[in-house]
Amino acid sequence: MKPEDKIVNMAYDDTMSFLINDTQKWAKQNAKGSFIAYGLLNAVFETLFSLAPSKDNAMEIINMSLSNYINEEV
Repeated sequence: MKPEDKIVNMAYDDTMSFLINDTQKWAKQNAKGSFIAYGLLNAVFETLFSLAPSKDNAMEIINMSLSNYINEEV
């Protein structure tokens, strides 16, 4: 496995672990899923744009990830 793949997997696994654990806390607030999703995406985008070298690179990463997700779901 390439070092880059290890980093991707680590970020994914840690994020999923956090989301799974905190979803229970959020559910206790009787929050609607769409509000939770909106807050999650805002946080992810803010982090992504701060980590990416440029706005264009961030947009490319978003498009790659979304395409990958859609292709796996089909």
